[in-house]
Parts: sequence; structure tokens; C-alpha cells
Amino acid sequence: MGYKEKFEDKLFDFCRWTHKVSGMKKRINDFKKKPFSNALTKEQEKEVLSFYKPYAKPSLVFHRYFTGVSGTFYPNYIPQDLYVGYIDPYFNDIIAAKYYDNKTNYDSLFHGIPQPKTLLKRVNGIWTDGDNRPVFGENCQQPDDVRLSVNTGCFVKEAQKTAGGSGVTYIPQGEFSFKKVLDIANKYDTDIIVQEELVQHEAIARLHKDSLNTLRIYSVLEKDGNATIYSAVVRMGAGNAKLDNYSAGGLTCGIQPNGRLRKYGYNKKFEKMECHPTSKVVFSEYEIPNYQGAVDLIKKAHPMVAHFRSIAWDIAIGQDGTPVLIEANLCRGGIDSLQLNNGPLYGKDTIKILDEVFGHKKANQ
Repeated sequence: MGYKEKFEDKLFDFCRWTHKVSGMKKRINDFKKKPFSNALTKEQEKEVLSFYKPYAKPSLVFHRYFTGVSGTFYPNYIPQDLYVGYIDPYFNDIIAAKYYDNKTNYDSLFHGIPQPKTLLKRVNGIWTDGDNRPVFGENCQQPDDVRLSVNTGCFVKEAQKTAGGSGVTYIPQGEFSFKKVLDIANKYDTDIIVQEELVQHEAIARLHKDSLNTLRIYSVLEKDGNATIYSAVVRMGAGNAKLDNYSAGGLTCGIQPNGRLRKYGYNKKFEKMECHPTSKVVFSEYEIPNYQGAVDLIKKAHPMVAHFRSIAWDIAIGQDGTPVLIEANLCRGGIDSLQLNNGPLYGKDTIKILDEVFGHKKANQ
């Protein structure tokens, strides 16, 4: 191994380590506090450790959580510590993600992929409209309000770091003004994007009419350039919530490959339910409209960002049934709800994935 290869290997290991320790100790401690500390038998613990022995020793807290909440044990659940510490940094360029994973770049990154209409952006402190034209006049004091007329509600979002719905503010229809946007944006020192509220398909709205209900779909870009879809859930708001996030009080339910929902959904309180608590829609009787279209969108979009081979996508279904890209989580996309609802993230391909990830590591030692 030459000097360059050794340096790249050390850099990879350093990035993997920093990626892993960032928040992971707290996450493991948080999981230890969940009411499922004794969910695994001694035999099941041995089975998990035996399964992962060729790769790396995992924390058992994640297997306890998935098993305790779902009631189903699999040795090949992917633990978060191994996902964040090894799998994610192997598949994805973590350093590049800091710059790519920015919603103000989506119009160029995902050219031709349907997205919500962008009204405004603040990039590096500079405000432009959705067509990247400066909003202010020559004196940089008066915004061109003609281009900013809005007939729907809109969302003001941090362009990065909006996990769990943080950094997202809703402005109701009829209340939009540039001053209101500035008041919200000035709370943050990050790039900002302002987008029109998307009108979702009536069938998706049946799940929960007050929130934009989205599909979280996880894909891996194979070495031949084709994307494989491994797991999917629908994320729904509850009560009067505008956000669909699991962490913001919503719930999730697994999506089968044919677009039909699984029997049970789950909320943050670890409650298993057969129907939506607000809309009363029975999950097992429901089918996502144009789910195949969402899959096709991801298979088209994923090769556009080939530096990131594993992505957790957030997709909405528009009023006319068109799938619309809301967000592409280019690294550290949440996988907890995917495994809780559908079982092991990679299913029958788990050993194939682990062999690739850890084979790469061993090959460079």
C-alpha cells in the first residue's frame, strides 16, 4: 500500500470515527432508557453477537428496542452504531454531504425532478427568488413584492439540519410577507429556503388532512448505477399537527412493495395501532397512490448524486398523483422507523451489504 492509499485510509477512518461519535453516545444512552432493556433473551443476544462477529461488535440496545416494540426478533437488524460508524461513511461522502445536502441546491442537483415551488432562497446571506434572481433592487433595500405574491400557505425552512421538523416554520395562506419571512430567517445563521405549501393527493390526505404526509424510502445505489429500494414507510401527522415527523408527534406505517400498508403503525410513545388515531383509516386496507411512481422517481434521481450511495428520501404525492421530492437525506438518514415497521433494513441482502462495507475496511488494513 502506497503513501497516498495509507493517507486516504487514515482519513476514512478518522471521518468514520467523528461521524460515529457525533451524538451516538447520547443516542445509545437514550435507547437504554427506553422501556425495553430486557427485550432479548440470553440466546437472542448470543445470536446477534454471533451474526456480527465477522464485522464489528454492536451495541445490543437497538435490537432490544426493535424487538421490544415490534414483538419480532431478527439477528440482522442494523444497529445504529454500526450504521453511523461504518455503513453510512462507507457508502456516502460525509465531507461532501455538508455542501451537497442543502435544499437551495436541489434545483441544480435534481434537475427535472418534481419539487415544491421555491419562492425565496437565502444563500450565503444573499436573497434570490426561485429562479435565482436577486430579490432586492439596486439599493438592496426594497424587495420586489410583485414576484412574491403567494396564494397558498408556505414553509420557511433551514436549508440544512431540519431533522425531526426543527428549523421549519409554517406561514398560513394570506399571512405571507417578506418582513415575516425575514423575522423567521433572522433566527438562523444558515441558508434558508421558502417553498409553497404542496397540495397533496386526496387519497394521501385521507390519512391525515392537516399535514403533508410523506413517504420515507431508503435506497442503495449499486455499482452498476441502478438503485435498489430496500425499505419504505409513510409518515403521517396526528391531531392538528402540520408536520408529519415521527419525532414531532406523528406516526409511521410500513409500505409493502406493492404500495399497500402493513397492519400496524407506531408512534413515538411505542404504541402499536391498526388505524390512524385521528382519521381512523385502517392501515391494512390502505394503498399509497402511485407508489410505483415514487419508486421510479428515486431510481431516476439517485444516480444524479452518485457520491452518496445510500439515501433516505422524503417523497410527497401531489394533487394530480405526481411524486414530488421533498428531501434527500444524503447521510445519517433515520433508519429506526424503517426497521421498526419493516424488519431488518437490508433484508435478505444484509450479509451482502456487510461483506461489501467491512470487506472494504479489511482490504485497506
